[in-house]
Amino acid sequence: MPIVELAFRQARFAALLTEHGIPTPRTVLSDEIDQAPDGPLVVKPRYGQGAKDVHFCRTREQARVLCELMPHPLVQQRVKGREFTADCLVDRSGRASVVLRHRLVVKGGLAMVSVRGGQRDAGKPRSGPAATSAGSGQRLVVTLPRV
Repeated sequence: MPIVELAFRQARFAALLTEHGIPTPRTVLSDEIDQAPDGPLVVKPRYGQGAKDVHFCRTREQARVLCELMPHPLVQQRVKGREFTADCLVDRSGRASVVLRHRLVVKGGLAMVSVRGGQRDAGKPRSGPAATSAGSGQRLVVTLPRV
């Protein structure tokens, strides 16, 4: 499966990150909810992107109810910290260009205001289409594994 398609399959992508030793929130499918960690949780579509249809809850029981209300949900441990997003362009050989942005204002799952590289003092926060352009930030080139 191409890595780009894999990124839309949230549960499998989380498993791949874990397999490669990349820290990621604990992720379980709705039928494994008893294995979810205690504490704050996130319930979201298994095949989603951005923050669309993402719900926060405090307990497994609340997560269980949310799982019954959406198709194909998954449950993740909610983590605290600064929220980043990665804009990624992958060429046919698997070489990827990635721009990391610190998300300052998010509406409907889209970053309305962000800062390149995650540093507030790296420049003024940018809003609108220029802020979400993959060409507007620092560039990191990586080779992604074939899955």
